[in-house]
Order: sequence, then structure tokens, then C-alpha cells
Amino acid sequence: MHVKTHSTGTSRFPAAELVFGGMQVEPGVHDAIVTVIVNGVSSKFNIFCKASPELDLNETIAMMFPNKTWRGDILVMKMGKRAPGVVNWRGADNYLANLVVKE
Repeated sequence: MHVKTHSTGTSRFPAAELVFGGMQVEPGVHDAIVTVIVNGVSSKFNIFCKASPELDLNETIAMMFPNKTWRGDILVMKMGKRAPGVVNWRGADNYLANLVVKE
């Protein structure tokens, strides 16, 4: 999925509202920054989400976690270590992102 970002020249910030569905049902988007530490190495993720009983079931979450129900969208983006904003995703980040969503 391609997510448009705002660029200030020194940092990039995602525009989650442009990729989330059901904005007419639930226009509110929540965000949080989460730090994951594995083997002493920290990684930060910016998590965007929206949820409402009126939104569609998130089939990806249902497949990943059969005992969980999530109605709405979740967007996980990797944050830079040296520069503010989001950075490109690397393959190893998949494992860490799954940990973030699971919790």
C-alpha cells in the first residue's frame, strides 16, 4: 500500500486519512507512538487507527489473530532513529509490527 506523506524537507509525516475507509462513518483517526525493544535494540512505530462497531471487520487482523475482532483500519509506519517522521519499511520490521498490533 502506498501512503502519501507530508514532507517538510527534513521529515515526512503520513496522511492516514487518505488511505482509511469509512471516513463518513467514523472520521476520527487516533495515533500513538510505540517503542519496541528486542535484544536491547529499540524501534519506534507510529500507529494510526480507527475503530467503530459500524465499520467493516478488518479481515487482516481476523486472519492474524483469530480470537480478536477489530472493526476499522490500522496503519503501522516505522519512525526514523535519527530524523523525525516516517522512514522506509524493511523486511525485518514485519515481525516487530506484528508484535505492536498484537498488543
